[in-house]
Amino acid sequence: NSDDAFSCTVKTLKPLKSIILTKKGGVYRDDDLISEMNLDELDEFLKSGHVDGGMKNKLKETRKLVYRGIDVQITSPKNLMTELFSERGCGTYVYALKN
Repeated sequence: NSDDAFSCTVKTLKPLKSIILTKKGGVYRDDDLISEMNLDELDEFLKSGHVDGGMKNKLKETRKLVYRGIDVQITSPKNLMTELFSERGCGTYVYALKN
């Protein structure tokens, strides 16, 4: 599926920024946007049962990338330009823990 293809492409090309587009524009807990989460928080979120369906698969692929040191921004198509031309834009930023 497209999430698997995205993950494989990012692993191969190793871009400066990886962005996943969703209609919702990020990851939500109930009705609240999660603006950022690290790998440990992502693992806890996946275990919590707050996510299912297509977003669950996106987050599993995101986890694989972040584990490999590739940060991921999850946002909406309307915010794509902001993502491309800013350090951190709209949506949910998922990153590895920095030492």
